[in-house]
Amino acid sequence: TDIDYGQGSWSQQSSPGLRFMWTSDACSMSAQFDKDGRVAIVHAVEGNTAKDRVGLNTGTYFGVLWEGSAAYPKSSENCAGIPECAIEGDTCNCAAVVTTTHVFDAVQIPSVADL
Repeated sequence: TDIDYGQGSWSQQSSPGLRFMWTSDACSMSAQFDKDGRVAIVHAVEGNTAKDRVGLNTGTYFGVLWEGSAAYPKSSENCAGIPECAIEGDTCNCAAVVTTTHVFDAVQIPSVADL
């Protein structure tokens, strides 16, 4: 809650702290990469304003240990040509994509001993 983060009581008009909501509105999630490889999680909800700390270009980044400098998309390199990424200033904003696939096919289901 907002009180847990020292932000005072929750209200519709104020309270910059932690707040949760359920909605049936369309939403999306993306990762914004800065030039140093730090990552910000971005939430977008149609018809609603997401909290500033999870909005696009808020600068709320966390560090990631990459295996080499080529391991993350950079705006200076056209976001590595990743179709889900768009250049946003000097950052890359990459949409999260969810895919559902079978782990095993019906022909080769492993036994319990194989697992």
